[in-house]
Amino acid sequence: KPFRSPYGRLFHKKKDRYIHINPTIEFKNMKNGTDLKVLSEGKISITPISLELVSKETFSKFDKIIRKEW
Repeated sequence: KPFRSPYGRLFHKKKDRYIHINPTIEFKNMKNGTDLKVLSEGKISITPISLELVSKETFSKFDKIIRKEW
């Protein structure tokens, strides 16, 4: 599962424009089972990603609720 961490501000104003600053990720206190924890141990991480905005599982649950109620 993907590692999640709050980024804070990604864009910072410098004079009359904004610049993007990547936050530093610290490899400590990571949860077991996350991709970055596995990578920090020198192992390979494969994280499946979907570009769908609504997962089939979520839509299926929603569909069942709608059919039951209507």
